[in-house]
Amino acid sequence: MDTDLGSALSADSGGCPLSPLVLIKENCMNSPPSPEPANAARGRRSFQLEAFSDQECKDNFRFLKEDIPRLAQALHLPEFVETPNRLTISGVEALCILLRRLAYPSRLVDVGRVFGLHPADISTVTNVMLNIIYDQHYNRFTSLEQPWLDFAQLSNKVVEKGVTTAALFWLH
Repeated sequence: MDTDLGSALSADSGGCPLSPLVLIKENCMNSPPSPEPANAARGRRSFQLEAFSDQECKDNFRFLKEDIPRLAQALHLPEFVETPNRLTISGVEALCILLRRLAYPSRLVDVGRVFGLHPADISTVTNVMLNIIYDQHYNRFTSLEQPWLDFAQLSNKVVEKGVTTAALFWLH
C-alpha cells in the first residue's frame, strides 16, 4: 500500500484503518456542492424560452411567449423548482413543462425531447408543479364563493347563447 494512502487510511487514535467507504463519504460531505448537481450529471442542455418563436410557444404551451413569465409571476411560482430526485430547474421552465404536458397531444417522450429531459423527469416536474400550484391556490378550487364569479351574470350569458332557463340549475 502506498505510504500516503496508508497514512490517510489510519485513524488518529489506535492506528485502526478507516474503510474506503468512510473516506468517500467524508470527501463528499466536505466538498462544496455544485450549483446544479443533478442537472450536471444528466448532461442536459439548458432551457431558453427566448429560443422559441411566438408561434412555437402558442403551439407547444398554448400561451404567447410574453405571457408565460407573467403567468409564472401571477401563480407566485418560485424562481427555481427542485424535484425529489434533485433535479433543479427554473420556475418558468417548470411551468413550460407543465403547460406542454397539459397540451394535447402530449407524450412524455415528445415533451422530454423538447426540454432535454428523461420522460421520468418530465413526469416528476409535472407532479411537483401541480402540487405547488394546488398548495398555493387550493382555495380557488375548493369553493365557488369567489369574488370574481358572478352566477347571475353567468346565467344571463348562458341564456343569451340560447340555453333555456329550465336547463340551468345551481347547487347551493
